[in-house]
Amino acid sequence: MRVLLFILSVSLAVSAPAFQRSNPETLYSDGLERYNAGEFEEAIKLLKRVAALQPNVPDYRFSLGLAYLKAGKAKEAARELEAVLGLIGLRRNTRVKEPQVLLHAATAYMQLGRLDAARKRLDLALKREPELVEAHYALGLIEQQEGRQEEAMEQFEAVLIVDGDHPQANLAVAQVFQREGRAAEALERLRHAAHGDRYSFEIQMAIGATAFELGHHQEAVEAFERAVELESNSGEASFNLGTAFLAMQSYPQAVEVLEPLLGGETPPEGAAFNLAQAYRGLARAEQARSVLQELISLSPSYPEAHFTLGLLLEELEDETGAEQAYRREVELWPGFVPAYLNLAVLLEKGSRYSEALEILRQALDQEPEAMQAEKILSAVAALEKVAEKTRR
Repeated sequence: MRVLLFILSVSLAVSAPAFQRSNPETLYSDGLERYNAGEFEEAIKLLKRVAALQPNVPDYRFSLGLAYLKAGKAKEAARELEAVLGLIGLRRNTRVKEPQVLLHAATAYMQLGRLDAARKRLDLALKREPELVEAHYALGLIEQQEGRQEEAMEQFEAVLIVDGDHPQANLAVAQVFQREGRAAEALERLRHAAHGDRYSFEIQMAIGATAFELGHHQEAVEAFERAVELESNSGEASFNLGTAFLAMQSYPQAVEVLEPLLGGETPPEGAAFNLAQAYRGLARAEQARSVLQELISLSPSYPEAHFTLGLLLEELEDETGAEQAYRREVELWPGFVPAYLNLAVLLEKGSRYSEALEILRQALDQEPEAMQAEKILSAVAALEKVAEKTRR
């Protein structure tokens, strides 16, 4: 289950000049500096000392709780944040901070898998501050985890009423829309998510994938380019970018992106096949053949690899090799009708009409879609006439 670590991306403030600090204040200031620098274990050491010296100061215990959360120590975080809630109860002037403390306590409980405890804290936070969007979002995650999708969507929508560009809520709604086959609506939610967070790799990858699915290839390219900028070492992002370029028939760009992937230790599945397609688009048939033959040697049953090799071999006027490739594709993937059709055409060119008819009948046995079946039947009828004439 995704947890609300994003709500912890806050900087903790120092309030007093150095020359005015007592020893606890100095420790506290140093602890906040370590926290803001991302050195959470060091921050914990300092803040624990402060809390031991002055255990009844809510700010000290709250900062320690946040540091524990950032360090992945949810049990300790929950303990400190519950202590803060007890202290707030004694100090009415600090009650304004209570919703945020409740929210972070709920985050700790969610990390611990104690969803009932988290829900109670979130309900109380919303009672204190009804438009606390992160509390609605967290409740949405809990509803999802417990299988109540309709209630989860209500919580996410409550977030979006207040903050239409909330990254996580938009992403969550988009994921639901995707599962329901509502890709266009999902893409619109993802665009809003990107407005809220331009630096999210996950959001850019989701935009790219959804735009690609909808045939918006230029938008997919832009999203995957942004993802590559954010995580330059991501083979998946580079592969997707190359694939989007390939879909746009931007073959030079596809080659530029895909070629380096084959030099890596674990190239993404499909990189070699797509690179071969890009080479073929540039009429670099020999390079395409070399890449495909290497792919087939490593993955003999890779879908459409033999079929594409057959196309290349035909272009290179190697009809014997093309026939072998098409037959191998049919053998490995008997439901792939285009391989039957190309093989039948090749056989017809060689005046091997009986064999071509047999291949077309086998294609019909694969129950192709109606329009394709009609074309095959027409081809069968025409070939039967030709075969009949040759027998006379």
